[in-house]
Amino acid sequence: MKQELQRGFFRRGFWWTLLLLAAALALPGCQDTPPPGERAPSPTRQATAAADENNAQGDDPHRLGEEVFNRMCAVCHGARGSGRGTRPGPSLQRADYVYGRDYEEVKASIRDGRPGGMPFFHHALSDEELEAVTQYVLSLGR
Repeated sequence: MKQELQRGFFRRGFWWTLLLLAAALALPGCQDTPPPGERAPSPTRQATAAADENNAQGDDPHRLGEEVFNRMCAVCHGARGSGRGTRPGPSLQRADYVYGRDYEEVKASIRDGRPGGMPFFHHALSDEELEAVTQYVLSLGR
């Protein structure tokens, strides 16, 4: 009798486990997916679109630059360019930068990256965002 109860328990446990496993595997399929042939927007592109929409509603370029900086740059350069990010990046509050501190040099660093760690962002930023974040970075050392 005891053996039959144990066998029945394990059978029920097996089926419950199988049912839970099937449900867990099916849940990711419940996410919204684009129709075949369309690409899902990346989080960066979604954030860019939101920033563009905010800017179209009258936000000033400094605010857009700050939003882009916080989203894309602060992880390395720290809040307000302090150089204390979670990844290595120099302070942007200094009077001089390694690759120059004029508008075109800073813009080129952001757009094209620099050897030794600075990634390029030409693929992720619109022209408007690039201009705004360049102006924002230049305002940090003042």
